[in-house]
Amino acid sequence: MRIALVNFGHVDVTLPFVKILSSKKGIKLNLFLVFAQNNKRESVINFEGKDVSDGLLNEEISRRLVGERISKYVGKRICLRIFIYSNLKLRSIRNIKLSRSFSKVLRTHDVVHFNGMGSTLLHLMLFLLKRKKIYTIHDYRSHSGERTKFNFVKHLNNILLKSKWPVIFQNKYDYELVKGSNPRLYDKIKYIPFGVLDIYKEFLKQNSNELKWDILFFGRISPYKGIEYLIDAVDSLIKEFPTISVCLAGSGRYYFAINKRKCSENLTVINRYIPNEELAQLISSSRLVV
Repeated sequence: MRIALVNFGHVDVTLPFVKILSSKKGIKLNLFLVFAQNNKRESVINFEGKDVSDGLLNEEISRRLVGERISKYVGKRICLRIFIYSNLKLRSIRNIKLSRSFSKVLRTHDVVHFNGMGSTLLHLMLFLLKRKKIYTIHDYRSHSGERTKFNFVKHLNNILLKSKWPVIFQNKYDYELVKGSNPRLYDKIKYIPFGVLDIYKEFLKQNSNELKWDILFFGRISPYKGIEYLIDAVDSLIKEFPTISVCLAGSGRYYFAINKRKCSENLTVINRYIPNEELAQLISSSRLVV
């Protein structure tokens, strides 16, 4: 069976999944990572500043862009290719034409598995109406504090749930929520949790012999992450553990006064994008990750 896995974001989650899936007997897996000219960075992949053309890049160029470590991790059983859109706009004529050409490649597969979400997913769904498809939903609803006037996530997910094709949820809360409110979807929706994100081990130069942090949070700074609740917990913990050390690592604007907390002296804030090698070292140097 030939499977095309078309990935919109969450690359660090997808790579372990496709590695396991490709090891199954009788499966030929082709992985397509979707980016745009104005969006060339996502989790473990970053090729900002690299000049690339629109459309489907060949495997040699794709593997060079993702880097040697990811290419080695994926292995040779998987065909890995990057597809580049002109931008992130749904109504772009150029993007519609690109989706049409992309769909011709996807039609050569027995099943197309869309993982994650992007505006151009709508184009591809229309061009592949009669093809067998599977959808993995990462976020059933828009993130707290990031909702727009037109809730694209909500409307697209409703379309996916009304289709006749299987839908996979990767967190149990959303799965139970949808299953409880829509009993008729019981056989259609599936729950497959995130696997072990061992891709980060590929970027670890050496294991840390000394723990530097008790608690590490890494990721984008945004209200939906709930970082303020972590800080509240640390405020309580310092009464019993006055030397507790916490590292907050990631880009974004803090939406609360972090320096006015009781535990501010216990916090180390790295407020910027964290490269893979540095992130792997931070994880290795921490007692636990939130």
